[in-house]
Amino acid sequence: MVRKNWLQALLVFMALLMATASQMAWAQEKDVCWKSTYGRGVGEVPDSCRPGLERNGALCYEQCRPGFLGNGPVCWGSCPAGMQDMGAFCAKPEPSYGRTAGYVDLAQCRREHAQGCEQDGLLQYPRCKAGYTGRGPVCWSTQACPAGFAEAGLTCTKPSYGRGAGEPLVCSAGKQADAGLCYQGCRPGFDGAGPVCWGRCQGEYGFECGGLCAIDQAMCVKATADMVIASLETIGTLVGTVVTGGAAGAAKAAASTAARIATRGIAKEAAKAAIRDAARKAGQSYTEMQLENMALASVGQDFDPTMLDPTGIASLVKAFNKPICNEPGASTANTRRPIDMLTVLTADRFQFVDWNGRQLNAGRSGNNFTVGAGTQPGGESNALRYVAADGQRWVAFLTPDGFIHQPGADEGKQVNGRLVNSHQDWYMEYRGWDGGLYRASWGALVKKWQVTRR
Repeated sequence: MVRKNWLQALLVFMALLMATASQMAWAQEKDVCWKSTYGRGVGEVPDSCRPGLERNGALCYEQCRPGFLGNGPVCWGSCPAGMQDMGAFCAKPEPSYGRTAGYVDLAQCRREHAQGCEQDGLLQYPRCKAGYTGRGPVCWSTQACPAGFAEAGLTCTKPSYGRGAGEPLVCSAGKQADAGLCYQGCRPGFDGAGPVCWGRCQGEYGFECGGLCAIDQAMCVKATADMVIASLETIGTLVGTVVTGGAAGAAKAAASTAARIATRGIAKEAAKAAIRDAARKAGQSYTEMQLENMALASVGQDFDPTMLDPTGIASLVKAFNKPICNEPGASTANTRRPIDMLTVLTADRFQFVDWNGRQLNAGRSGNNFTVGAGTQPGGESNALRYVAADGQRWVAFLTPDGFIHQPGADEGKQVNGRLVNSHQDWYMEYRGWDGGLYRASWGALVKKWQVTRR
Protein backbone atom coordinates (compact mmCIF):
# COMPACT_ATOMS: atom_id res chain seq x y z
CA MET A 1 0.00 0.00 0.00
CA VAL A 2 2.87 2.37 0.86
CA ARG A 3 4.52 1.71 -2.49
CA LYS A 4 1.23 2.25 -4.35
CA ASN A 5 0.69 5.57 -2.56
CA TRP A 6 4.24 6.62 -3.38
CA LEU A 7 3.75 5.88 -7.07
CA GLN A 8 0.48 7.83 -7.09
CA ALA A 9 2.21 10.77 -5.44
CA LEU A 10 5.04 10.59 -7.98
CA LEU A 11 2.57 10.65 -10.88
CA VAL A 12 0.77 13.63 -9.35
CA PHE A 13 4.08 15.47 -9.03
CA MET A 14 5.05 14.74 -12.64
CA ALA A 15 1.64 15.98 -13.83
CA LEU A 16 2.18 19.15 -11.77
CA LEU A 17 5.63 19.58 -13.28
CA MET A 18 4.33 19.28 -16.85
CA ALA A 19 1.17 21.35 -16.29
CA THR A 20 3.18 24.24 -14.90
CA ALA A 21 6.10 23.87 -17.30
CA SER A 22 5.24 27.10 -19.10
CA GLN A 23 5.69 28.96 -15.79
CA MET A 24 9.27 27.70 -15.22
CA ALA A 25 11.66 30.61 -15.28
CA TRP A 26 14.94 28.72 -15.36
CA ALA A 27 17.68 30.60 -17.18
CA GLN A 28 18.95 28.51 -20.05
CA GLU A 29 22.65 27.77 -20.23
CA LYS A 30 24.31 29.50 -23.18
CA ASP A 31 27.37 27.26 -23.37
CA VAL A 32 25.73 24.74 -25.71
CA CYS A 33 22.60 24.36 -27.84
CA TRP A 34 20.67 21.39 -29.19
CA LYS A 35 21.18 20.79 -32.90
CA SER A 36 18.27 21.83 -35.08
CA THR A 37 16.52 18.72 -36.45
CA TYR A 38 13.63 17.63 -38.65
CA GLY A 39 12.27 14.28 -39.78
CA ARG A 40 12.77 12.99 -43.31
CA GLY A 41 10.29 10.11 -43.31
CA VAL A 42 10.48 6.37 -42.95
CA GLY A 43 13.36 4.64 -44.72
CA GLU A 44 12.72 2.46 -47.77
CA VAL A 45 14.45 -0.71 -48.93
CA PRO A 46 16.97 -0.12 -51.80
CA ASP A 47 15.38 -0.85 -55.19
CA SER A 48 17.77 0.46 -57.87
CA CYS A 49 21.08 -0.36 -59.59
CA ARG A 50 24.03 1.88 -60.29
CA PRO A 51 24.39 3.10 -63.91
CA GLY A 52 25.37 0.39 -66.41
CA LEU A 53 23.82 -2.44 -64.39
CA GLU A 54 20.38 -4.03 -64.62
CA ARG A 55 18.23 -5.48 -61.87
CA ASN A 56 17.49 -9.20 -61.84
CA GLY A 57 15.80 -10.44 -58.68
CA ALA A 58 17.42 -8.84 -55.63
CA LEU A 59 20.81 -8.18 -57.31
CA CYS A 60 22.32 -6.01 -60.03
CA TYR A 61 24.31 -7.45 -62.96
CA GLU A 62 26.24 -6.24 -65.99
CA GLN A 63 23.95 -5.82 -68.98
CA CYS A 64 24.12 -8.65 -71.52
CA ARG A 65 25.46 -8.28 -75.06
CA PRO A 66 22.96 -7.75 -77.92
CA GLY A 67 21.17 -11.02 -78.73
CA PHE A 68 21.40 -12.26 -75.14
CA LEU A 69 19.02 -12.06 -72.19
CA GLY A 70 20.11 -12.19 -68.53
CA ASN A 71 18.85 -14.66 -65.96
CA GLY A 72 20.74 -14.22 -62.70
CA PRO A 73 24.51 -14.49 -63.22
CA VAL A 74 24.20 -16.00 -66.76
CA CYS A 75 23.48 -14.37 -70.15
CA TRP A 76 21.60 -16.74 -72.51
CA GLY A 77 21.22 -16.41 -76.28
CA SER A 78 17.75 -15.34 -77.47
CA CYS A 79 15.70 -17.82 -79.52
CA PRO A 80 15.29 -16.78 -83.20
CA ALA A 81 11.80 -16.03 -84.54
CA GLY A 82 9.73 -19.17 -85.00
CA MET A 83 11.55 -21.14 -82.31
CA GLN A 84 9.99 -21.77 -78.90
CA ASP A 85 11.96 -20.72 -75.82
CA MET A 86 12.46 -23.66 -73.44
CA GLY A 87 14.83 -22.15 -70.90
CA ALA A 88 18.33 -23.32 -71.84
CA PHE A 89 17.04 -24.62 -75.22
CA CYS A 90 15.13 -23.42 -78.26
CA ALA A 91 12.64 -25.88 -79.82
CA LYS A 92 12.82 -26.13 -83.59
CA PRO A 93 9.63 -25.08 -85.41
CA GLU A 94 7.39 -28.15 -86.09
CA PRO A 95 10.11 -30.63 -85.15
CA SER A 96 8.06 -33.56 -86.49
CA TYR A 97 4.77 -34.60 -88.08
CA GLY A 98 3.05 -37.86 -89.04
CA ARG A 99 2.98 -39.28 -92.59
CA THR A 100 0.27 -41.98 -92.29
CA ALA A 101 0.53 -45.51 -90.95
CA GLY A 102 2.07 -46.73 -94.23
CA TYR A 103 0.86 -48.73 -97.26
CA VAL A 104 1.42 -52.30 -98.36
CA ASP A 105 0.54 -51.41 -101.98
CA LEU A 106 3.02 -48.94 -103.53
CA ALA A 107 0.59 -48.05 -106.33
CA GLN A 108 -2.10 -47.04 -103.88
CA CYS A 109 0.39 -44.85 -101.97
CA ARG A 110 1.42 -43.09 -105.19
CA ARG A 111 -2.22 -42.50 -106.22
CA GLU A 112 -3.01 -40.79 -102.91
CA HIS A 113 0.21 -38.78 -102.50
CA ALA A 114 1.49 -36.67 -105.39
CA GLN A 115 4.92 -36.09 -103.84
CA GLY A 116 5.66 -39.75 -104.26
CA CYS A 117 6.37 -42.56 -101.83
CA GLU A 118 9.34 -44.34 -100.36
CA GLN A 119 9.81 -47.66 -98.66
CA ASP A 120 10.84 -47.93 -95.06
CA GLY A 121 10.95 -51.47 -93.77
CA LEU A 122 8.05 -53.50 -95.22
CA LEU A 123 5.76 -50.50 -95.82
CA GLN A 124 5.48 -47.60 -98.24
CA TYR A 125 5.22 -44.01 -96.86
CA PRO A 126 4.63 -40.60 -98.48
CA ARG A 127 7.88 -38.71 -98.98
CA CYS A 128 8.60 -35.98 -96.31
CA LYS A 129 8.57 -32.32 -97.29
CA ALA A 130 11.84 -30.39 -97.68
CA GLY A 131 13.81 -30.04 -94.43
CA TYR A 132 12.53 -33.32 -92.97
CA THR A 133 13.60 -36.92 -93.10
CA GLY A 134 11.35 -39.93 -92.64
CA ARG A 135 11.64 -42.60 -89.96
CA GLY A 136 8.73 -44.99 -90.18
CA PRO A 137 5.41 -43.09 -89.89
CA VAL A 138 7.09 -39.84 -88.71
CA CYS A 139 8.90 -37.06 -90.56
CA TRP A 140 11.61 -35.47 -88.41
CA SER A 141 13.05 -31.98 -88.89
CA THR A 142 16.54 -31.73 -90.31
CA GLN A 143 16.70 -27.92 -89.84
CA ALA A 144 20.12 -26.80 -88.64
CA CYS A 145 20.43 -24.73 -85.46
CA PRO A 146 21.35 -21.05 -85.83
CA ALA A 147 25.02 -20.10 -85.62
CA GLY A 148 26.28 -20.33 -82.06
CA PHE A 149 23.54 -22.79 -81.00
CA ALA A 150 24.39 -26.44 -80.45
CA GLU A 151 22.39 -29.29 -82.03
CA ALA A 152 20.30 -31.27 -79.53
CA GLY A 153 17.96 -33.30 -81.73
CA LEU A 154 14.61 -31.57 -81.75
CA THR A 155 16.03 -28.53 -79.93
CA CYS A 156 19.01 -26.22 -80.05
CA THR A 157 21.08 -25.49 -76.96
CA LYS A 158 21.43 -21.77 -76.34
CA PRO A 159 24.88 -20.15 -76.19
CA SER A 160 25.65 -18.59 -72.79
CA TYR A 161 28.31 -16.81 -70.74
CA GLY A 162 28.69 -15.63 -67.15
CA ARG A 163 28.34 -12.01 -66.05
CA GLY A 164 29.54 -12.08 -62.44
CA ALA A 165 28.01 -12.78 -59.04
CA GLY A 166 25.93 -9.60 -58.94
CA GLU A 167 25.91 -6.56 -56.66
CA PRO A 168 23.41 -5.48 -53.96
CA LEU A 169 20.66 -3.00 -54.84
CA VAL A 170 21.33 0.68 -54.13
CA CYS A 171 19.18 3.75 -53.41
CA SER A 172 17.53 5.55 -56.31
CA ALA A 173 18.75 8.99 -57.44
CA GLY A 174 18.19 11.67 -54.81
CA LYS A 175 17.96 9.16 -51.96
CA GLN A 176 20.61 8.65 -49.29
CA ALA A 177 21.69 5.24 -47.93
CA ASP A 178 21.86 4.83 -44.16
CA ALA A 179 22.04 1.50 -42.28
CA GLY A 180 20.56 -0.50 -45.15
CA LEU A 181 17.64 1.87 -45.87
CA CYS A 182 17.09 4.78 -48.26
CA TYR A 183 16.01 8.25 -47.12
CA GLN A 184 15.34 11.61 -48.76
CA GLY A 185 18.51 13.70 -48.84
CA CYS A 186 18.78 16.38 -46.14
CA ARG A 187 18.63 20.11 -46.79
CA PRO A 188 21.96 22.00 -47.14
CA GLY A 189 23.64 22.34 -43.76
CA PHE A 190 22.10 19.14 -42.37
CA ASP A 191 23.45 15.59 -42.10
CA GLY A 192 21.22 12.52 -42.02
CA ALA A 193 21.20 9.82 -39.34
CA GLY A 194 18.36 7.38 -39.93
CA PRO A 195 15.01 9.18 -40.20
CA VAL A 196 16.35 12.46 -38.73
CA CYS A 197 18.32 15.32 -40.34
CA TRP A 198 20.67 17.03 -37.85
CA GLY A 199 21.91 20.59 -38.37
CA ARG A 200 25.67 21.12 -38.48
CA CYS A 201 27.36 23.24 -35.83
CA GLN A 202 28.27 26.75 -37.00
CA GLY A 203 29.33 30.21 -35.92
CA GLU A 204 29.80 30.77 -32.19
CA TYR A 205 28.53 27.22 -31.50
CA GLY A 206 30.86 25.51 -33.94
CA PHE A 207 32.15 22.62 -31.79
CA GLU A 208 30.49 19.24 -32.54
CA CYS A 209 29.16 17.65 -29.34
CA GLY A 210 26.95 14.70 -30.33
CA GLY A 211 23.37 16.00 -30.42
CA LEU A 212 24.64 19.39 -29.20
CA CYS A 213 26.76 22.23 -30.52
CA ALA A 214 29.13 23.88 -28.04
CA ILE A 215 31.30 26.97 -27.85
CA ASP A 216 34.35 24.77 -27.29
CA GLN A 217 35.40 21.33 -26.05
CA ALA A 218 35.34 22.34 -22.39
CA MET A 219 31.70 23.48 -22.61
CA CYS A 220 30.80 20.24 -24.43
CA VAL A 221 32.36 18.12 -21.67
CA LYS A 222 30.66 20.15 -18.92
CA ALA A 223 27.17 20.01 -20.47
CA THR A 224 27.43 16.29 -21.20
CA ALA A 225 28.64 15.57 -17.68
CA ASP A 226 25.75 17.57 -16.18
CA MET A 227 23.22 15.51 -18.14
CA VAL A 228 24.79 12.17 -17.26
CA ILE A 229 25.12 13.01 -13.55
CA ALA A 230 21.53 14.34 -13.33
CA SER A 231 20.22 11.20 -15.01
CA LEU A 232 22.15 8.86 -12.68
CA GLU A 233 21.12 10.81 -9.58
CA THR A 234 17.45 10.69 -10.58
CA ILE A 235 17.58 6.95 -11.26
CA GLY A 236 19.32 6.38 -7.93
CA THR A 237 16.73 8.45 -6.05
CA LEU A 238 13.81 6.64 -7.68
CA VAL A 239 15.28 3.18 -7.05
CA GLY A 240 16.14 4.04 -3.45
CA THR A 241 12.64 5.37 -2.83
CA VAL A 242 11.03 2.21 -4.18
CA VAL A 243 13.29 -0.04 -2.10
CA THR A 244 12.52 1.87 1.10
CA GLY A 245 8.82 1.98 0.40
CA GLY A 246 8.96 5.67 -0.57
CA ALA A 247 8.17 6.90 2.92
CA ALA A 248 9.96 10.24 2.78
CA GLY A 249 9.32 10.98 -0.90
CA ALA A 250 5.65 10.01 -0.70
CA ALA A 251 5.02 12.15 2.37
CA LYS A 252 6.64 15.18 0.71
CA ALA A 253 4.79 14.73 -2.59
CA ALA A 254 1.44 13.99 -0.94
CA ALA A 255 1.69 16.90 1.47
CA SER A 256 2.71 19.43 -1.19
CA THR A 257 0.08 18.19 -3.67
CA ALA A 258 -2.72 18.18 -1.07
CA ALA A 259 -1.76 21.66 0.06
CA ARG A 260 -1.71 22.96 -3.50
CA ILE A 261 -5.20 21.66 -4.20
CA ALA A 262 -6.56 22.93 -0.88
CA THR A 263 -5.08 26.41 -1.28
CA ARG A 264 -5.91 27.12 -4.93
CA GLY A 265 -6.99 30.73 -5.26
CA ILE A 266 -5.81 31.68 -1.72
CA ALA A 267 -3.27 34.47 -1.18
CA LYS A 268 0.36 33.35 -0.96
CA GLU A 269 0.78 33.87 2.81
CA ALA A 270 -2.44 32.00 3.54
CA ALA A 271 -1.29 29.24 1.20
CA LYS A 272 2.04 29.00 3.02
CA ALA A 273 0.25 28.64 6.35
CA ALA A 274 -2.01 25.91 4.94
CA ILE A 275 0.99 24.04 3.52
CA ARG A 276 2.88 24.26 6.82
CA ASP A 277 -0.16 22.83 8.63
CA ALA A 278 -0.55 20.02 6.06
CA ALA A 279 3.14 19.17 6.43
CA ARG A 280 2.89 19.08 10.22
CA LYS A 281 -0.07 16.68 10.03
CA ALA A 282 1.91 14.48 7.65
CA GLY A 283 4.81 14.39 10.09
CA GLN A 284 7.12 16.37 7.83
CA SER A 285 8.96 19.67 8.04
CA TYR A 286 10.06 21.98 5.24
CA THR A 287 12.51 24.85 5.05
CA GLU A 288 11.21 28.36 4.54
CA MET A 289 12.51 28.25 0.95
CA GLN A 290 10.54 25.10 0.23
CA LEU A 291 7.38 26.54 1.83
CA GLU A 292 7.82 29.73 -0.19
CA ASN A 293 8.07 27.86 -3.51
CA MET A 294 5.11 25.60 -2.66
CA ALA A 295 3.01 28.65 -1.91
CA LEU A 296 4.08 30.34 -5.15
CA ALA A 297 3.19 27.18 -7.14
CA SER A 298 -0.21 26.86 -5.49
CA VAL A 299 -1.26 30.42 -6.41
CA GLY A 300 0.07 30.21 -9.98
CA GLN A 301 3.20 32.33 -9.65
CA ASP A 302 6.76 31.59 -10.85
CA PHE A 303 8.60 29.09 -8.67
CA ASP A 304 11.66 26.84 -8.58
CA PRO A 305 10.32 23.31 -9.18
CA THR A 306 13.53 21.67 -7.99
CA MET A 307 12.54 22.72 -4.47
CA LEU A 308 9.30 20.70 -4.74
CA ASP A 309 10.73 17.61 -6.39
CA PRO A 310 10.96 14.52 -4.16
CA THR A 311 12.66 12.52 -6.93
CA GLY A 312 15.22 14.73 -8.70
CA ILE A 313 13.18 14.71 -11.93
CA ALA A 314 13.00 18.51 -12.05
CA SER A 315 16.79 18.72 -11.70
CA LEU A 316 17.09 16.24 -14.54
CA VAL A 317 14.85 18.39 -16.75
CA LYS A 318 16.86 21.46 -15.81
CA ALA A 319 20.11 19.73 -16.84
CA PHE A 320 18.66 19.07 -20.28
CA ASN A 321 17.16 22.56 -20.63
CA LYS A 322 19.33 23.93 -23.42
CA PRO A 323 18.30 26.24 -26.27
CA ILE A 324 17.97 24.93 -29.83
CA CYS A 325 20.59 26.09 -32.31
CA ASN A 326 19.53 28.25 -35.20
CA GLU A 327 19.04 26.31 -38.46
CA PRO A 328 22.16 26.18 -40.68
CA GLY A 329 22.14 28.93 -43.27
CA ALA A 330 19.86 31.26 -41.26
CA SER A 331 20.76 34.95 -41.22
CA THR A 332 21.55 35.11 -37.47
CA ALA A 333 23.78 32.28 -36.32
CA ASN A 334 23.07 32.72 -32.61
CA THR A 335 19.26 32.97 -32.72
CA ARG A 336 17.83 30.38 -30.33
CA ARG A 337 14.38 29.31 -29.15
CA PRO A 338 13.34 27.47 -25.96
CA ILE A 339 13.49 23.70 -25.92
CA ASP A 340 10.15 21.92 -26.31
CA MET A 341 10.18 19.89 -23.08
CA LEU A 342 9.60 23.04 -21.04
CA THR A 343 6.51 24.19 -22.97
CA VAL A 344 4.49 20.97 -23.19
CA LEU A 345 0.72 21.30 -22.90
CA THR A 346 -1.73 18.41 -22.83
CA ALA A 347 -5.07 18.99 -24.54
CA ASP A 348 -8.04 17.27 -26.18
CA ARG A 349 -7.79 19.61 -29.17
CA PHE A 350 -5.17 21.88 -30.73
CA GLN A 351 -5.68 25.10 -32.68
CA PHE A 352 -4.36 25.54 -36.23
CA VAL A 353 -4.84 27.61 -39.38
CA ASP A 354 -6.04 25.90 -42.57
CA TRP A 355 -5.22 26.72 -46.20
CA ASN A 356 -7.87 29.45 -46.31
CA GLY A 357 -6.57 31.14 -43.18
CA ARG A 358 -9.49 29.95 -41.04
CA GLN A 359 -8.92 29.37 -37.32
CA LEU A 360 -9.87 25.75 -36.63
CA ASN A 361 -9.32 23.17 -33.92
CA ALA A 362 -8.52 19.47 -34.24
CA GLY A 363 -9.35 16.57 -31.96
CA ARG A 364 -9.08 12.83 -32.49
CA SER A 365 -11.55 9.98 -32.88
CA GLY A 366 -9.83 6.66 -33.60
CA ASN A 367 -7.66 7.19 -36.68
CA ASN A 368 -9.66 10.23 -37.82
CA PHE A 369 -9.42 13.89 -36.93
CA THR A 370 -12.38 15.86 -35.58
CA VAL A 371 -12.24 19.35 -37.08
CA GLY A 372 -14.30 22.31 -35.85
CA ALA A 373 -14.43 26.06 -36.41
CA GLY A 374 -13.03 28.27 -33.68
CA THR A 375 -13.30 26.54 -30.33
CA GLN A 376 -16.34 24.48 -31.30
CA PRO A 377 -16.02 20.68 -31.70
CA GLY A 378 -16.56 19.43 -35.22
CA GLY A 379 -17.16 16.36 -37.37
CA GLU A 380 -14.76 13.60 -38.35
CA SER A 381 -12.29 13.95 -41.21
CA ASN A 382 -9.60 11.55 -42.41
CA ALA A 383 -7.33 14.43 -43.49
CA LEU A 384 -6.16 17.73 -41.99
CA ARG A 385 -5.19 20.58 -44.32
CA TYR A 386 -2.68 22.76 -42.50
CA VAL A 387 -0.03 25.42 -43.11
CA ALA A 388 3.52 24.35 -42.23
CA ALA A 389 6.35 26.41 -40.74
CA ASP A 390 7.57 27.55 -44.16
CA GLY A 391 4.08 28.64 -45.22
CA GLN A 392 3.58 25.63 -47.52
CA ARG A 393 0.27 23.78 -47.68
CA TRP A 394 0.31 20.20 -46.40
CA VAL A 395 -2.17 17.42 -45.67
CA ALA A 396 -1.88 15.19 -42.60
CA PHE A 397 -3.34 11.70 -42.14
CA LEU A 398 -3.39 9.90 -38.79
CA THR A 399 -1.64 6.63 -37.97
CA PRO A 400 -1.95 4.83 -34.60
CA ASP A 401 1.13 6.63 -33.24
CA GLY A 402 1.89 9.48 -35.61
CA PHE A 403 1.15 11.20 -38.92
CA ILE A 404 1.58 10.74 -42.66
CA HIS A 405 2.30 14.09 -44.34
CA GLN A 406 1.70 14.80 -48.04
CA PRO A 407 2.19 18.08 -49.98
CA GLY A 408 -1.13 19.81 -50.64
CA ALA A 409 -0.52 19.77 -54.41
CA ASP A 410 -0.41 15.95 -54.31
CA GLU A 411 -3.35 15.42 -51.93
CA GLY A 412 -4.73 11.89 -52.25
CA LYS A 413 -2.46 10.88 -55.17
CA GLN A 414 -1.13 7.33 -54.91
CA VAL A 415 1.29 5.07 -56.77
CA ASN A 416 1.16 1.34 -55.98
CA GLY A 417 -0.91 2.05 -52.88
CA ARG A 418 1.55 4.65 -51.48
CA LEU A 419 0.77 8.35 -51.18
CA VAL A 420 2.90 10.34 -53.63
CA ASN A 421 5.78 12.35 -52.05
CA SER A 422 4.56 11.49 -48.55
CA HIS A 423 6.58 10.86 -45.41
CA GLN A 424 5.72 9.55 -41.94
CA ASP A 425 6.61 11.20 -38.65
CA TRP A 426 5.61 11.10 -34.98
CA TYR A 427 4.68 14.78 -34.88
CA MET A 428 3.06 17.56 -36.93
CA GLU A 429 4.45 21.11 -37.09
CA TYR A 430 1.94 23.80 -38.00
CA ARG A 431 0.97 27.48 -37.69
CA GLY A 432 -1.27 28.37 -34.75
CA TRP A 433 -3.90 31.06 -34.46
CA ASP A 434 -1.29 33.55 -33.24
CA GLY A 435 0.98 32.85 -36.23
CA GLY A 436 3.45 30.98 -34.04
CA LEU A 437 4.99 27.62 -34.89
CA TYR A 438 3.63 24.66 -32.91
CA ARG A 439 4.26 20.93 -32.76
CA ALA A 440 1.57 18.38 -31.90
CA SER A 441 2.06 14.68 -31.13
CA TRP A 442 -0.30 12.04 -29.80
CA GLY A 443 0.12 10.87 -26.21
CA ALA A 444 -0.99 7.23 -26.46
CA LEU A 445 -1.01 6.70 -22.69
CA VAL A 446 -3.02 9.79 -21.74
CA LYS A 447 -5.09 9.75 -24.96
CA LYS A 448 -4.49 13.47 -25.51
CA TRP A 449 -2.47 15.78 -27.75
CA GLN A 450 0.97 16.86 -26.52
CA VAL A 451 1.35 20.42 -27.89
CA THR A 452 4.52 22.50 -27.78
CA ARG A 453 5.34 25.97 -29.03
CA ARG A 454 8.53 26.07 -31.04
